[in-house]
Amino acid sequence: TICNRHFPAGTTVSMNAWAMHYDPTIFPEPEKFMPDRWLDADDDTDKTSSKLRMQEAYFPFGLGSRTCIGRNIATLVILTALPRLVERFDVEMKGDVKEKGLPVQNIFLIRATDFPGVVSVRGE
Repeated sequence: TICNRHFPAGTTVSMNAWAMHYDPTIFPEPEKFMPDRWLDADDDTDKTSSKLRMQEAYFPFGLGSRTCIGRNIATLVILTALPRLVERFDVEMKGDVKEKGLPVQNIFLIRATDFPGVVSVRGE
């Protein structure tokens, strides 16, 4: 039984990570850039329990036997290459992407269908 719904034994159950990560009951204002939502709250019990709930629901690389095989490489890239790119390049979004968000296609994996932006060398 999951969420008061019975599934017969042997039933394969799956979930879409993107849908879970954009659930406003778990991630308040999910489309808003709010990195501080992940910070520790020293004396705010509500924020601490909210952070724990988000951590439990966050699985960008999948879980269990179907975890992404490239997880460690992707994490390494995020921690090393991404800061260098941000340090050396400016990215400016064009059009109404700030209001409407980046256009994406959701089939099995989420991918951007368009990148309405300009990337330039920082300082030029």
